[in-house]
Amino acid sequence: MEFANPNTDSRYDLTALKDQLKNTAGFAVFFAEQVRLAHGGDPNAITCVESYVYPSDNELTALNIHKSHWGPLRKCTDLGLLVHVISNDQASIFP
Repeated sequence: MEFANPNTDSRYDLTALKDQLKNTAGFAVFFAEQVRLAHGGDPNAITCVESYVYPSDNELTALNIHKSHWGPLRKCTDLGLLVHVISNDQASIFP
């Protein structure tokens, strides 16, 4: 299955992203690869990851992240740290 790169639909909060990673065949593999490439500095992958994810204020608060850090955590390089483990975990359950 192919996924939009970048995403043209609404972005996912972390809860919805986890559901998407778990329940949509192939998405976890696709997204884990985009996060990996983004961490390597690939500008297209950075755009892709940021087009899919936008953590909600409530989620960031629940993670005890100070409001002054919300902006950077909504950017790919730090955001990737929040979703990297989830996407890799879910990627391993899909062939």
